[in-house]
Amino acid sequence: PFRSVPFRHFRPWVPAISLVTAKPESFVVELKNKKFIPEFAGKLNFYLSAVDTLLKREDDQPTIGLLLCRDKNNIEVEFALRDMLKPMGVSEYILVESLPENLKGSLPTVEEIEFDLQQLTDRDERENPA
Repeated sequence: PFRSVPFRHFRPWVPAISLVTAKPESFVVELKNKKFIPEFAGKLNFYLSAVDTLLKREDDQPTIGLLLCRDKNNIEVEFALRDMLKPMGVSEYILVESLPENLKGSLPTVEEIEFDLQQLTDRDERENPA
C-alpha cells in the first residue's frame, strides 16, 4: 500500500514535496512548474537526506527522489546529478485538459484521495500530538 506523509513533519522548509512509501522503497516526488535548473538537484538531495534521517526505518531501502519539471536540458540534468550519491531522477511532464481513457479506471477519484489524506492526517495527529 502507498502512504503519503503529512507535510507537518517537514515544515517550514518543505513546501512542495510529497513522500510516498510503497515497501520497501520510499519516494520523494517534487513537482516544479518551470524548467529544470541545477539548483533543484541540490534541494532534492537535501529532502532525501531529511527523509532518510527523520522517517526511514532501519530495514527500509534508501529513499528515491523524483523531480518533475515542465522542461529540462538533458546535459544540464546529467551534470547536476553526476556526483549525487542518492538515487534520484528528473523527468518532464506535460499538462493535458482531460485524463486519457485508458487511465480513468486505474486512478483514484478526487474524493478517494481527499478521504485517504484526511485519514492519514487524523492518524498522524493521534500518534504525534503537537
